[in-house]
Amino acid sequence: MSLHHRDPPMAPSRQSRHAHDVLRTLWPEPARIRAVRWPLFRRVHAPLEYIPLPSRANTKMLIPRRPLRATATAVRNYKTSASASTQRRLDTLATAARLGLADSLPWMLAIYPDRSSPDADIAQYLMSVMGRPLALGIHIGPGRAVQKPVIQLIDADGSTCGFTKVGTRALTRKLVRDEVATLAIVGGVPHRTFRVPRVLHDGQWHGNEVLVLEPLISSPAEPRLPRRVAEAMVELAQIGPASREMVSTSGYWGDLRQQIDELPSSRYSLRLAASLDRVKLVANDIELVFGASHGDWTPWNMAMADGQVILWDWEYFRFGVPLGFDALHFRIQGAVSRGSSPARAFLDAASSTTELLGPCGLIDQIAADLVVTLYVIDIATRYIRDGELQAGTAMGQLDDWLTLVLDRQDQRLDEHRS
Repeated sequence: MSLHHRDPPMAPSRQSRHAHDVLRTLWPEPARIRAVRWPLFRRVHAPLEYIPLPSRANTKMLIPRRPLRATATAVRNYKTSASASTQRRLDTLATAARLGLADSLPWMLAIYPDRSSPDADIAQYLMSVMGRPLALGIHIGPGRAVQKPVIQLIDADGSTCGFTKVGTRALTRKLVRDEVATLAIVGGVPHRTFRVPRVLHDGQWHGNEVLVLEPLISSPAEPRLPRRVAEAMVELAQIGPASREMVSTSGYWGDLRQQIDELPSSRYSLRLAASLDRVKLVANDIELVFGASHGDWTPWNMAMADGQVILWDWEYFRFGVPLGFDALHFRIQGAVSRGSSPARAFLDAASSTTELLGPCGLIDQIAADLVVTLYVIDIATRYIRDGELQAGTAMGQLDDWLTLVLDRQDQRLDEHRS
């Protein structure tokens, strides 16, 4: 990210339109939202002013133009899971923002709020529930079905006092409610290897679900030691009722079967059902350990601080999941984010089960291959159910990887049968 990324003159991009739609949700009409180009915005004095980063065409975050302390904090927290080197670059950019250099960027979004009620927009609502004036830094993700606005809450002195999620559609409202319920369970007891954010507020605004969490930011960023991450995954799996069950008669297998049956009929759902049937044939009397799973443990949903793993984004937490899912998810999602194709990421993880699943106690190769196959079926089912196929993400392009990976896993399972 650079504070000097220039937008060429152009029509609004898909991402800039998405950012505008997010703002329109957070500041409903009759609030007015204007995109103002430099140098004109130097003469505009709107009640709320935001700078799109890294550019208007590729808006990933909206930082408050004023006060400058809040501008700097929003930049510094641009990526809460940042590595030490990335965080140093962000700190440098934050210093530049503190000096007002964000004003040299080519676009500003000016917002003229509706002041007719104390909860007319998300900013007024959050200031009311937090009991203080706030500046907001707004993270804009890609236009995925599961995407929701994430908002930094910044005090007048520039300190971060919370992070807010807003569920604005049926799916994301459910995800926010699920996270609230999960944090009541997981956050209710201390943990040796990991920490979870404390809930500061949960409620509804204009029919949308709002969750405010305490800030858990690692500063300075600590290196992610694989051993500590693996230990945290094992400790998390042991929350609640862990059990050893036969795969073919487990509650998990029945639940997954039902989820597939409820999918719209397609070549994907038929293939997933066939692969799950093959699992049942191969598993026979094989037992797996089932326990708790974070469900979306990725490199960007965690950080390290004081020797503990800091974990957020608990929307997909579940009990009764095969031990090892979190380790596979972490490896595969991380590889794709670094540029690997999904197919290569899945195949590499499937070839590294000793390394990935050994810390979870999975040393039997048949059991490990069953866990990998179940994970592939499970995550593909979730992507279809949550509308990821229409989002345009690499993982949502099932044609690029699902058949290839399941063919490989089916072959491995057939080898075990013979």
